[in-house]
Amino acid sequence: MGDSQLPPFSMPTDRPTPKEVEELAARLTPEELLLLPFYHDLENELKQPERVRIQTEYFWRHWAPELGPTLTVLVITLRSYCYYNKLTKEKRDWAFPKQETLAQQIGVSRKTVLRTLQNPAAAHFIKREPRYRYDPATQKKVRTAAARASIRRSARCRPRAALASKLLATASSTSGPVSTLPCVT
Repeated sequence: MGDSQLPPFSMPTDRPTPKEVEELAARLTPEELLLLPFYHDLENELKQPERVRIQTEYFWRHWAPELGPTLTVLVITLRSYCYYNKLTKEKRDWAFPKQETLAQQIGVSRKTVLRTLQNPAAAHFIKREPRYRYDPATQKKVRTAAARASIRRSARCRPRAALASKLLATASSTSGPVSTLPCVT
């Protein structure tokens, strides 16, 4: 066999052998071990199927019908800007997206986003706070275009569910333990 010819089925590769992978994994602590997704085709590379947006059954059953399709998708999109890091305990429940950006992300016009944010039901999930900057020329605070949006990660119970939960709690205090209704979205 010449130098340029390899034995059958032994293609050169820069991938580690299974034994090398096992040895490396044995040396790493759980904090150091980070599994990254590996895609076998371009379609999954583009779609990134591990990146999902999950909402609770409670949200879909009790809130989505009242919010309507546009506000439901807007709430879910705004929630995607938020996170809670369990390791550092950092919580981000706010965002500064432009209305144009939100409109593009959910497939509606900017006017539809503005109208949707004015829906009274939006207040259950979104609190808009105007932002200001100091203008040295006028020596006054000037309102900026972008407002800070505080996003509630979990909504209050619907009034009927809250009443049922209260009734169950009252019943449990008089007749023994009764489970209460979870109202987290």
